[in-house]
Amino acid sequence: MLGLKRSITGKQSSGVYAQYANIFDKLDVLKTAKKLDLVKKGQITGQSNKPATESQSNDENENRIISIIEEEKDKSYEEAIKWFSAYHERVKSLGVDVNINQLQKGEKKITTDIRAVLNTLKDSTLYKLQIDIGKKKRELNEFRKNNLLTREPRYSDSKVWGISIIILILAIESSLNGYFFAQGHSLGYLGGITQATIISIANIIFNSCLLGWVGLRQITHQSVWRKLLGVSCLLALIAFVPTFNLFVAHYRQAFVMQVTEPGMAAIETFKSSPFQLYDFDSYLLILMGVSAFLIATIDLWKIYDPYPGYEFLDQRLNKLKDQYVDNKAFLVEELTAERDNGFSEIQQALVELTSKQEDYRMLISKMEHLKSQLVPHFARLEQSARELLAIYREANVLTRDTPPPARWQCEYELAVLETNSLHMPTVHDVSQIVEMAQEALPKMMAAINDECSNAIDKLELLGTINDKALWHETS
Repeated sequence: MLGLKRSITGKQSSGVYAQYANIFDKLDVLKTAKKLDLVKKGQITGQSNKPATESQSNDENENRIISIIEEEKDKSYEEAIKWFSAYHERVKSLGVDVNINQLQKGEKKITTDIRAVLNTLKDSTLYKLQIDIGKKKRELNEFRKNNLLTREPRYSDSKVWGISIIILILAIESSLNGYFFAQGHSLGYLGGITQATIISIANIIFNSCLLGWVGLRQITHQSVWRKLLGVSCLLALIAFVPTFNLFVAHYRQAFVMQVTEPGMAAIETFKSSPFQLYDFDSYLLILMGVSAFLIATIDLWKIYDPYPGYEFLDQRLNKLKDQYVDNKAFLVEELTAERDNGFSEIQQALVELTSKQEDYRMLISKMEHLKSQLVPHFARLEQSARELLAIYREANVLTRDTPPPARWQCEYELAVLETNSLHMPTVHDVSQIVEMAQEALPKMMAAINDECSNAIDKLELLGTINDKALWHETS
């Protein structure tokens, strides 16, 4: 079996078939005959006229020869099966079939994956968002129509700056008023600023936010009743804001004078002589309160659209549009990722197949040659058996007195083992497949890219779906 092992490990001469031309060693007949001492044993049995002329079965020496041949046959077959299986596993581990399948079915698989992404579109967030956008557009258009609005909403995209201004005004007013109130507060500046903060919050929240923004905006509404509400708020502000700040000045003045009950004292002085104040700081306090109210109110009008409810509808629509854009970008990214991953898999398969083709060809050649050499090897063993039997029988005939057995006239036939268990894998012409793939690759890439582009175009088309179509589809 030395020849077979050398062919497996590739330690013989160069050249594809030269490496394993003598894959099975030929049995040395003369050496075997000498080892078995067939001539001497043939002479001894011949002198005894054995085996008998009428014998129908082999004697011990013949059985010994046949046993050696059969043993060699079985060993050769087992070794061939072993190495054939090893070759088979090596071919399988190369993954040539996988690479070929990727090349042959790559385009179809990738386009199928791209279409699968689109097939889920109606169940996706993107499609639902588009339907919601259509609904919100109709709602906004109805609102514009009902309220005779022909302009776009006017409001700040980022309200942080406007709200920051209001907070700043609140802080400045509280700090400065705190200075005024601190002059008569038992806790000094800390008590004064606490007192001033409460007053500033009331001035900003109630006067500016509630009456100045919520109330005055009703004047712009188409409804007569809401206009009347807005006018009422305007009149209330004209009367209340100066009155409120004037009363605060009286309250501060009572604090400075350290009256026992400054609130009651402020009410009394406000009723008896509302415009009579004893120091300039009290007048500054009125000016600051009115100024803070005006600045905060104007700032709120800049932050929000003056028409009630208009901004809210527009913001809801814009929010859905932003979500739609983000979801569409994600879906486009998913489609392009499918395409790029497909490109990468196909190119990688081609590179791998190109690098494997020499090893694959060598392994297939060895398997084919191993399988083809097994039957001739059995034939050589059969011939060796006949020669060994002939040596023994000729020595036997020369020394016997009786005729040899008639069966010696028949040639020995070796029971040949079937080679069906040596299944060849599917053999591919890898060189031709690589060549064809290299030629087809640009067209394949173009087809996949077109499929991806068409899918993206369908996404763009989704963004232009008619509102009426969306309405009928969802109704």
